[in-house]
Amino acid sequence: MTAFERYAILLKVVASWYTIRSTMASNTSTRRYDLDWLKALAVLLVPIMHAGIIFTNTPYLIKNSETSMWMDIPIILISMPIMPLFFTISGMSIYYALQRKDLGEFVRSRIVRLLVPYLFGLLTISSISTYYALRRQDLFSGSFFEFYPHYFDGWWGYGGNFPWYGHHLYFLIYLFAFSIVGLPLFRFLRSYVNRSWIASLAAFANKPGGLFLFVLPVLAIEFTEPLTSLGIPHQGGWHFLSYVVFLVLGFLIASNDDFLRAIHRHARASLVVAALCIVAGAVIFLAIGDLYLAMIPVGIYAWCIGIAVLSAANKRLNAPSRALALLGDGALPFYIVHEGILVPVAFYVTATSLGILPKYGIILAVALPLMVLAAALIRRVNVLRLLFGLRPIARG
Repeated sequence: MTAFERYAILLKVVASWYTIRSTMASNTSTRRYDLDWLKALAVLLVPIMHAGIIFTNTPYLIKNSETSMWMDIPIILISMPIMPLFFTISGMSIYYALQRKDLGEFVRSRIVRLLVPYLFGLLTISSISTYYALRRQDLFSGSFFEFYPHYFDGWWGYGGNFPWYGHHLYFLIYLFAFSIVGLPLFRFLRSYVNRSWIASLAAFANKPGGLFLFVLPVLAIEFTEPLTSLGIPHQGGWHFLSYVVFLVLGFLIASNDDFLRAIHRHARASLVVAALCIVAGAVIFLAIGDLYLAMIPVGIYAWCIGIAVLSAANKRLNAPSRALALLGDGALPFYIVHEGILVPVAFYVTATSLGILPKYGIILAVALPLMVLAAALIRRVNVLRLLFGLRPIARG
C-alpha cells in the first residue's frame, strides 16, 4: 500500500468520525417536546384517575362505601395505559439523557431527580395518605402527630404501616432502580455492534402488525404473575417486570427513527385493535372470570393506546411553548404531592351522604386547585425544588 493510499484511508476515517460526531450533536440538540407534553398531560390525569378509583371495586387507600361498575369501566380504560406510557416515555428519555451525559452525570441526575424526591415524599407525603387510610379502616384514631412514630411499624400490606414503595411514589423508586441496574443493558444497546440488529427490529416493527408483537413479553409476564410476583405487589395495575419491558421498549424506540415511522404507520390500526381488546377482555373476565387470561387483551389494549398517543403527540405537540415550560417544571411536584392532598380530601367528602358523582366532583374541585397551588409554591422555593427533584433557580 502506497503512502497516498494510506493517506486516503486516513481521510475516510476522519470524515466518518466527523459525520458520526455531527450526527450525535444534531441528535443531542434536538429536544422531543412531544415527550415533555405527554409527561405533563399524563401527570394531570393521575389524580383524576385516583379520585375515580375511590368509587370503583379496585383497592385504594380511601374507598367510598358505595361503588359503581359505571365508574369501573372509564377508570380501567384510562388507568391501564397510563403507567406503561410513563415507563415507555422514561425509556426514551434515558436514551436521550445518555447521549448528553456521561455515566457519572447520568447517575447523579437520577439521584437528584428520582431518589431524593422519593425519599422525601416517603417520609412526608406518603405518611399523610397512610394516616388517613388507617383512620378510614378504624385502625388508628389519634392525631397525625401521634401517628407518625407508628408510621414505621411493620410493612404496609403485611399488617404494618410503612409503605416502602411510598404508595404512588413507586414510579420514582422503580424508575431509579431500573435506570441504575439497567445501565449495562442500555450501554450495550447503544453500542455500535448492536445497531444492525436494532435496525432489523425497527424494520420488523414497520411490517403490518409487527409493532403489536413487541408487547408479547408483557403478556407472558402478566399471565404468569402468580409465579413471578416475588412478593412485590402490583402497582398501577401492572407487574413490576412489565414496567421493565416498557422501559426497554421506550429506549429501543428512541434509538432508531424507523420505530417512530412504525408508530405512525400503526397508529390508526392500533385504535381498532384497542377497541377489539376492550370487548375481548370484558368477555373473558365476565364469562370466564379469569383475571390473568383477561390481562392478555388488556395488555394489548394498553400498548395500542400508547402507540396511538405517541403518534398523535409527535405530530401535534412536538413544539416548545410557555405553557409547556410551566407544566413541565411543575409536573413532578404535582405528581408527588397529589396523593397527600387527594386522600385527606376524599376522607372527609366520602364520609358524607352525597351520591357518587357529587362526591367525585367535590373531591376534584377541592383537591386539584390545592395540588396546583402546592406545585406552584414548590417551583418558587429553591429548597423545595431540590427536595422535589427540580433544578434550583439561579438568583441574579
